[in-house]
Order: sequence, then structure tokens, then C-alpha cells
Amino acid sequence: MRYRFDEHALDGAVVRAALLELVVRLGTRLRGRGQAARALTLSLKFAGGGSWDKTRWLTAPSAHEDDLRQLAYQLMDAVGLQRGRLTGLVLKGKDLINADQAPGSSPSTMPARPASPRRLPSTVSVTSLARK
Repeated sequence: MRYRFDEHALDGAVVRAALLELVVRLGTRLRGRGQAARALTLSLKFAGGGSWDKTRWLTAPSAHEDDLRQLAYQLMDAVGLQRGRLTGLVLKGKDLINADQAPGSSPSTMPARPASPRRLPSTVSVTSLARK
């Protein structure tokens, strides 16, 4: 899943909203294909052409947004951006397996997991902050 900012992104809330959008799209795609990811790779693209890539493993294979979001935010926090001017984000599910092979999951139960009420702070809206 790719996200390109219209302008260089400096605001952490805008970046997190874009990352959350990528998480939701990735989770939807994985569940639609009946797959689960064992790891996530986050790639950041910076103004000037630089990039940063990091992969981390999930505690268990998953296609649930809550699991993917938690790990994606950990990856983003690991960057420790202070004033990096981002031009884009890429989030990839890695080491994919069939969802029915994931412990405690099956394609029929994966989408039924209740959503977390902590997805976004009440003052942040993906549609109002992030641009495609």
C-alpha cells in the first residue's frame, strides 16, 4: 500500500492519519484474499530522495487492523522523526500465509473482530488531514 503526500509532510498527526489509512487498506486487502501477514515493512520516502525501511514481525500472523496498526505505529515510532520532510509512505504485509493457518483465525472470523475505539483521537480525521 502506497501513500504519497501532496506536499512535504512535517505534521505527525497527518503522517499517522496516512499510516492508519494504509493499515486499513492493507487489512481489508489481506482479509479479502483470505491471507494474514507475519510481518510488516514500513518504508518512508523523504524530500531529497532518501528513504528508510524497517521490517518487524507480528507476535502472531494477522490481518486485523488493530494488530497491524499497533505494529505500524511501533515502526513509525522507531524512526524518531523530528523534522523529516516526508513525501510518501509504503506499508507492506510480509511472509503472508493463508488466514486459516493463523492461530485462532479463519477467513470467516477475521472480519468479525470488533473495532478498537482508540483508532484515531476524536480530533483527527483521516479524510480531513491526509490527501491522496
